[in-house]
Amino acid sequence: MDDSIIRIVGSKDSGIIFKSPGEYFDHINDIGKRNDLTNEEKLAKIHEAYDRLEVKGDVTVVSDTKYLEPEGFGKNGRMLMDWPENLGFEEGSIQVITRNNPLPERWDRIGGKGGVNFTTLPDNGGPYTYNQRAIPYLENPEARHVGNFDNESYFDAIDAIKSGNLESLNRIAIANGKEPFSEVGLDTLKGDYNYHQGNLKNAVRNVDTTYGLKGTAAPWRTSSTGEKLMDGGAEQIVTPLSGEVLEDIGVIPKY
Repeated sequence: MDDSIIRIVGSKDSGIIFKSPGEYFDHINDIGKRNDLTNEEKLAKIHEAYDRLEVKGDVTVVSDTKYLEPEGFGKNGRMLMDWPENLGFEEGSIQVITRNNPLPERWDRIGGKGGVNFTTLPDNGGPYTYNQRAIPYLENPEARHVGNFDNESYFDAIDAIKSGNLESLNRIAIANGKEPFSEVGLDTLKGDYNYHQGNLKNAVRNVDTTYGLKGTAAPWRTSSTGEKLMDGGAEQIVTPLSGEVLEDIGVIPKY
């Protein structure tokens, strides 16, 4: 038997303790593909597996099937989220991020580095709740991260990526104690930037989204009935670069 998996006699489902997120995701995707279970039964088994994930880290899992699309799971076994429109922004609250309207000094984020959504820290110092952020996950304190934005590096790096200026980009990265990028690396960054720009422009048309958007998280409503499931209200930021890229450039600290 693989040493990375320990079986517990008599426990729920397969009884596996998951030593790594990879093992956990393989298992829950298999659950999602099953045709003999309802969506509710699938999610119950996924919650059981999540309980047995030893180190949860940045792993997040949906709390209820009401946040899924009616079919629930795709052919690959992954959950189909009923995400709100407009990148989750409250209509009318959206502002473009510019050098004159920059990122806040402090950021707060739930989840790994691959995403582009951040919140701020309220003036009273306490973090926004999941309900205020309108993220429908089981609470996972391990997945919360905070840090500072380096606004100067942020705007200069986006200008360099957008224009394909490798020398300027590497000047920023090296000044921040980071490794320089290759031409191939710059091409990858530019592709990622353009991809996220497409999502930003779909959310707000005829607006300059070069540096991203900020505003208020909208309530989470079901797309079919409009029922409100979460309140929203947190300050929300969506950048055209992922947390991983921002970390590699030195715009945010390593986490």
